[in-house]
Amino acid sequence: ALAAALPAKVLFAVGKDGLTDEARKVVADAAKLLAAEPGVKVTISGFADQSGNVTANMELSKRRAFAVRDALKAAGIAEDRIELKKPETAVAGASADSRRVEINALKP
Repeated sequence: ALAAALPAKVLFAVGKDGLTDEARKVVADAAKLLAAEPGVKVTISGFADQSGNVTANMELSKRRAFAVRDALKAAGIAEDRIELKKPETAVAGASADSRRVEINALKP
């Protein structure tokens, strides 16, 4: 079930780093799956929009990744099971995918 559910995409509003209701649901669903498989670790990868100020976009992407990490921790997932990855620049311009954070199972 975990492999089919990940990567989970947590989408954010333009210019925001707070979790929306839909984003909270995605994180909660991922946390439930992780709770059922205690040996699995995840990576959290933020993606940044290519338009506008690249430095500001990368910083926003990092804050979004921290928000997802903190939500997973609040849901009971131990921090040692969560690995943050450096933000990546999205391929697309200003689409929703360029404002996402992905939760991926870490390959053993």
